[in-house]
Amino acid sequence: METLNRDPLIPITQFMNIEECFNLILEQIEEYAIFFLDKEGAIKSWNLGAERIKGYTREEALNQDISMFYTQGDKDGNKSKVILKSAIKNGKYEEESWRVRKDGTKFWAHILITPIYDKSKNHIGFMKITRDLTEKQNAENDLRESMDRVANITKNTHDWEDFAYIASHDLREPLRGFNMYLDILNEELQGIIGYNHQVMFDVLKKLTRRMNNLLESLLTVARSGTSSGSLTNAPLNKVIEDSKRNLLAMIAENKVEIRIPRPLPDVYGDYSQMVSLFQNLIVNAIKYNDKEEKWIEIGFEEVENSSPNPTEQNQGLVFYVKD
Repeated sequence: METLNRDPLIPITQFMNIEECFNLILEQIEEYAIFFLDKEGAIKSWNLGAERIKGYTREEALNQDISMFYTQGDKDGNKSKVILKSAIKNGKYEEESWRVRKDGTKFWAHILITPIYDKSKNHIGFMKITRDLTEKQNAENDLRESMDRVANITKNTHDWEDFAYIASHDLREPLRGFNMYLDILNEELQGIIGYNHQVMFDVLKKLTRRMNNLLESLLTVARSGTSSGSLTNAPLNKVIEDSKRNLLAMIAENKVEIRIPRPLPDVYGDYSQMVSLFQNLIVNAIKYNDKEEKWIEIGFEEVENSSPNPTEQNQGLVFYVKD
């Protein structure tokens, strides 16, 4: 294998001392404002990063007090002096805060100030490093605003679901009562009212059916939105009572008897969804019951699990609604 002959590296310290080399590196860094302060906080060096971030040229910045970068409120509180004292006391000072550019615009900055000592451990000044975090701060603000918007949308969605569920239930019951009495009135007035009044009765019936369909759609939307409700212990006897109460007018109108042969057990689930489930089952049983004497039986049967896995073999319950 051929060996390449390379010229030996020449140490840069042959051309400049360590201090000059270090200052040259610092001056060329653009992502950070890095500069030195004297003991009073006056600026004694300046790099490209400081010029880019703060907007001042080297000539404009040298020998100025660092308070020139502070907001008016921080200036009034003499914050720059407080920070320098804290850096000496604690070995450094670090914070994220607002700073001001030459053009007056503010930027969110990460600041690190470290005291500097000579070989005899005499305090001779400070080194200050500043990084512009405005983009990071803006991104965090945007994220926070997005999360707030999502929270508001979620809250509004829940409010809408609650309204839709309550409104559909509260409106359906008087609508059924209105429809029932409309039928009674129409039956009693048969042969008494004329053709035009009969047409009006038929229109009213169609309008009530349309309103009932709209409310049913509203309730369906509300149920779909609340499908992730909280799971809890749901006593089925109370679930059936609430379902019957919601369907009171329909049950009375159709002269249906609800039979429960024995007390129902408690189940673990979403209570409102259980009410909706049995309410739908009762409604369907009423709609498709053509017997002269209408009754609906709600109960349960115990069944044996036939799983081949011994650990899964246990007793279960099967619920039914029949007429």
